[in-house]
Parts: sequence; structure tokens; C-alpha cells
Amino acid sequence: MGSFSNRRFRYGAFSTVMAAAAVGLFILVNLVADQFNVSHDLTREQLFSLSYESIVVARELEQPVTIYSLWQTGQEVFLYQQLLEEYTQHSNMITVINRDPILHPAFVESFAGEEAIAHGSVIVVGPNRHRVLHADELVIMDVDWNTGGFFIRSIEIEPLVTDAINYVVQEDRPIIYRMTGNNELEFPPGLLREFSRAGYEVRDVNLLTTDVPADADILFITMPERDWSPDQTERVANYLQNGGRAIFVMGYRPERFPRVDEVLASLGVRVGDYIIIEGSPAHFYRNFPTLLLPDFVPTEITMPLLERGFIPLVFQATGVDTLDLRRPSTVISPVMRSSAQSYGRIHPEEGTPISRIAEDIDGPFSLAVTAEDTVWGSRVVVVSSDSVLREDYNEEMGGTNWSFLVNSLNWLREEPPRVFIRGRTPPAATPLTMNTAQVGMVAFVSVVVLPLFFAIVGIVVWLRRRNA
Repeated sequence: MGSFSNRRFRYGAFSTVMAAAAVGLFILVNLVADQFNVSHDLTREQLFSLSYESIVVARELEQPVTIYSLWQTGQEVFLYQQLLEEYTQHSNMITVINRDPILHPAFVESFAGEEAIAHGSVIVVGPNRHRVLHADELVIMDVDWNTGGFFIRSIEIEPLVTDAINYVVQEDRPIIYRMTGNNELEFPPGLLREFSRAGYEVRDVNLLTTDVPADADILFITMPERDWSPDQTERVANYLQNGGRAIFVMGYRPERFPRVDEVLASLGVRVGDYIIIEGSPAHFYRNFPTLLLPDFVPTEITMPLLERGFIPLVFQATGVDTLDLRRPSTVISPVMRSSAQSYGRIHPEEGTPISRIAEDIDGPFSLAVTAEDTVWGSRVVVVSSDSVLREDYNEEMGGTNWSFLVNSLNWLREEPPRVFIRGRTPPAATPLTMNTAQVGMVAFVSVVVLPLFFAIVGIVVWLRRRNA
């Protein structure tokens, strides 16, 4: 009996009890975490966690949204499913359901339009409309020019789903009318998708034959190849003088368009007749001084981009000059500008040296401005290079140019800036997923190996103290 009451036995028993308690606590914590979907994301890129912007969108929802994933049972992508479930953790208005497309073909077909819906797609359904996120949109692939193979550049499920949630709860889609009739620059398909993702509907209007439609939220004007007619000029002017909202995406042209100039002058601005050449190496791209990396000026439009270190890319830009003679009710503010080392080349000709000459104009220059008229109630954004519409320049800078355009549209409508969320770059450029064997291994280690390890450690400690 004495051996059960001596100090070594008490210490050994205490160690064993503590080890058993630790094992029990470990098992209990794992069971609770699994039951209530409690986990902590330890990945550096926070691959399994929603960004703050998505959490805000989820928490502010006032209408029910259902997110359907279309994966065959047992073939779910763990990363995708985890991110979708994260939305439900921040809003009781969001429901996530997986519908096996093999078992529910009629359900999938009910959402299909001209394009079939592939396995692995996601459908976001709201009270007013739905949006299909096709499987090939959820991952952006790129080519590894060293090996010739493909790799995953970005996982886009979170930005696409958050955009879709905003879209499906909209009561009415704002309408952009693109002015046509003078061989204006067409919108690339990618830009149309970007505007649609942001909740806008784009239509064309020919102001040669009709007024600006009454349901126009924004008039989008790009640089024409010829000057406007008197009727076009009058219709644009009347629209602005009656509180209209418009964005002008202009550019350098050797010849002036007097009627276009007349409308812009009524707003207090003029598009320059020079090409901006950047003298600061930090503000041009790939050794091309006319391929500019201008600075964003802190404004409501640009702050979300500045906070993330985004930089625009524009080519052969001119300036948006503020006129000394303008309406007192007009307030003009720069939103994008070149560096103090930039200069403007008037009537540039092929073969002239890129280095500065005596006739050049001193910078810096405004490449984009906002103009508000407090009497008319109008709001306008003027951009001095139509290269912001180009898809290649937008992709080169990670989507900066088009995000700037979307934020400009939102500012025109007095809406908050767009929720801009980066896609995630997976480690080693591959998606982090777990197959059934890996899940089984993790479960075996958690439930069997680790508890057994702690038990053995406890017994060894007890035996050593007993024999000491």
C-alpha cells in the first residue's frame, strides 16, 4: 500500500491524469470545431478566408441569397467549398447548397442560356435575378513560357461570388448608353463583362437620330473619328444641363473637333493637342516614355485603388486642361496625373527625338478629372487616353484601368466605390485541395496518432519519475 501513497506514485499519477486530460481536451476541441465549422486559416495568402470587403457585403445583406455549387458528390473542391461556406458564417441571409449535376440535370438546365453550364460552376440566386459563374471563370490560367505548360495564376471565386451577390440583390440595373454614330471606339468584350459584373447594363444610342433616352443613368462618350453634328452637340449639351451624368474617354488627335470642344468647354475643360512624354523613369513602362504609369490623386474614385497600390497604364495620353474662363458653379478636380518631370510635345511627328526640346510644354498634366456643376446638377469624368479601354493594358496592371472606370461610373451615380477584391494566388501556383485519401490521413493523425503520442509521453514521464 505504501507504494501507492509515496511521492513518486503521486507525481506519476498526476502526470498520467494530465496527459489523459490533454488528450481528451484535444479530441473535444476537434469535435466541437468540426461540428460548428470552427477553424483558423494559417495560410500566408489566407486562401480559405474571405476578405474584409466580402464580409461587409455579406453582413449588410437584407435579402436572401442562395449559392449553388455544381460538383459531383465526393468531388467537391475543398478550397471553393470552404470559401462559399465562409459567407454563411457572416450572414444568415446566405445559404450554400451543392447540387450534383448528374443527379439534378433539370435544375442545371433551368439556369442555362446560350452557353451550357459545366460541372464545377457556381450559380448565385437572389430575389430579382441570378448569375452563373462558369467553371472556367473561377480560375485564371496562364502559360509558363519556360516549360510550355499552364499554371494557375489566380483563383477568382471570391471576387466573382461577391460581385454576383451585389448583382442579384439589385432592384434595378443602372443603364449606360454608349454614344455611337461617329465611328467611336467599340468596347472590348472583356470590358462589357466587367461592367456587367459591376451591375451595369450597356446599350448603344445614336444621337444623330434620337435624344438621350430618359432611362439613361450614364452617357458614355468615346473619342469620335469625326466631329459631332449640330444635333448631336445639342442633345449632349441638353442632357448635361439637365443634371446628366457622363464619362468622356478622349485621346490625342492632330485635328480639333470644335463641337466636341464646345461641350467640354461648357464643363470648364479642354482636351490637349499634345502628347505627354514622361521624364521620370519611375512613371513610364518598359523604356517607352509615352507608355505612362501616372499617379492617382486621392479622391473618392481612386482611394480603393491607392490603398492596394494599384497603378494605371495609359498610352499616348494628352492632358485635360482646366479653362480659366468657366462657369463659377463648376468644380474641377484631378484624379490622375503625370509626374513633374513630364512634358507635352505639340504636334508630334514621326522621327522627332523623344528628348525634351524648347517648344515642349512643362508638366505635370491631369490625365483624368472630375467636373461637377452645382447649378446644373451634372457630374462628368473626363479621361485623356482611350487606351484605358484596352484589355491588354488592363490585364498588364492587374485590372487597374477597368476598376478605375467602374469606380468612376459609381461616382457619377453617387454610389460608393466598387468593392474590389483580388483573386488569390495559390502556393506553388496550384490550388490547395484535399482528396479523400488526404482527408483520411489528416483524420487518422488527429484522432489516433497525436492522442497516442501524448499517452506514450505521459506513461514515459510517469515511469521515469517512479523509478527516480
